[in-house]
Amino acid sequence: GPMAGGWFSVYFGDQDPTQLIGSDFVRNRWLIPHATAASTKTLLWYWESTGRKDGRLFTAARKGCDWLLRTMRPDGGWPYAFDMDGKPLTDACGAGQIWSTWAMWRMYKATNDDRYQQAALKSVEFFRKTYMDEHRYVGYWEDVIAMGGSKDKPNVSYSWETYESAIAALVFAEMGRKDLVIAAA
Repeated sequence: GPMAGGWFSVYFGDQDPTQLIGSDFVRNRWLIPHATAASTKTLLWYWESTGRKDGRLFTAARKGCDWLLRTMRPDGGWPYAFDMDGKPLTDACGAGQIWSTWAMWRMYKATNDDRYQQAALKSVEFFRKTYMDEHRYVGYWEDVIAMGGSKDKPNVSYSWETYESAIAALVFAEMGRKDLVIAAA
């Protein structure tokens, strides 16, 4: 379907242990770019660390990165979440998209495909401008963003948490961007 390649952040099997149901942590049937990207980045890491032997790992990772390419906004951000038909649930983005930056960069390094490099670089600029320059992050812990929140709406709690900026420092180090590592730290 339209969301092929996207990953949920949680899979539950408590209703029927033989059937896993994907959702977010409170059981909304949302596909979230940062969940897809964290899964994809992990698959790429595992594929690399095991000698690039299991092509299924790479294929799954590439499908996730291709989904991220399809769902990236022109400005370099990703809508926080999508419904099962591929419709963004909000126009707002979350700082958890740093995982998407990392996945794109890792896929670029694995394939030398310029599409992934360009997506990573565009995402870096969006992340810097939107979160780092503002010294405010909204993402992983503020899942209310997908319930209609945006920077102009008060139902979103913007924090000064360090989760996304800490991940960003790792991503920027891998990309060779010492200036951004220091800024994120």
